[in-house]
Amino acid sequence: MEKAVISHHIDLGSGEPLVFIHGFASKKESWTHQFSLAEKYRIIAVDLRGHGESNITEGISINQFAKDVIDLLDHLSIEKAHFCGLSMGGVITQEIYKQFPKRVKSMILSNTTSLSLPSSLKFLSPNSFKNLETIDESFPIKDYQKAVATKCVYNKTNTKLVEEVGEIGIEIKPDTAMKTITQVYDVNYLPMLACAKVPILIIGGAYDEALPVIFAKQTYLATLRKADFVIIDKAGHMPNIECKEKYNEILERFLRKVS
Repeated sequence: MEKAVISHHIDLGSGEPLVFIHGFASKKESWTHQFSLAEKYRIIAVDLRGHGESNITEGISINQFAKDVIDLLDHLSIEKAHFCGLSMGGVITQEIYKQFPKRVKSMILSNTTSLSLPSSLKFLSPNSFKNLETIDESFPIKDYQKAVATKCVYNKTNTKLVEEVGEIGIEIKPDTAMKTITQVYDVNYLPMLACAKVPILIIGGAYDEALPVIFAKQTYLATLRKADFVIIDKAGHMPNIECKEKYNEILERFLRKVS
C-alpha cells in the first residue's frame, strides 16, 4: 500500500516535538487543552486515518496507524519525538516504539492497555458498536456520541463537561468504527515494555469505565516498575479533558525530567 502522509494535523510551538495520538472514535481536537504546552514544546496532534478530518478508510490497523504517524514526522523533518497516546492512541504509541524505537524519546501511555482486551469488557467490545454497521442518516449519532461521552467521564452530572467531551473528544464514524475497534484486540506489548530503553509515563483514571485502572497497573508492572506511574483521582477515560490542569501538570513534570 502506498504511504499515506497524515494531512490533517495540528502543528504548534517550537522546542522538542511532542506528538499527541487520540483514541478510538476521537480526533486531534481532543487534545485542545494540551495545546498550551506549545509554549515549551512543538505540539503535533494528528487525525488518524478514518478519524477526524481524514477521509482514508482503507488499511486501518494499529500497524498502519503507527506507520502513518512516522510518515508525518518524516514529512515534517522530525527525527525524534516524545509520544503521548490516550486509549487506542497509547496502543499506537507502543506500536511506534516496537517498529521505530530510535524515533522515540519517551512514551506517555494514558488510559490504555498493553495487552489484548478481554471480550467481557463490553464498553469497548465490537458488540458495543455492531449496530453502527447498519445505521442510516436518520440514526441519532449525536445522541450515541453523548452516551459515549457520558461513559468517559467520572462526573456524569456535569452536563457542561459531558457536552465538551462529546464535542471535542468523541467523533464516531459508522463506516470506520467497526474496522477500528477490532484492531485493539490482538496486541501484546508486555515483553517489549520489560526491555524498553526510553522513559515511560503511565497515566490512569481512577474511575475509567472504558479501560479500568487495572490495565494501567498491568502496564506499569510490565515495565518492571521502572516507569513513572500516576493515577488521577475523580477521573474517567479522558482525564486530559476532565482534569486538564492536573493532566498538564503531570505531563510537564515528566517532560521536564526526561527532556
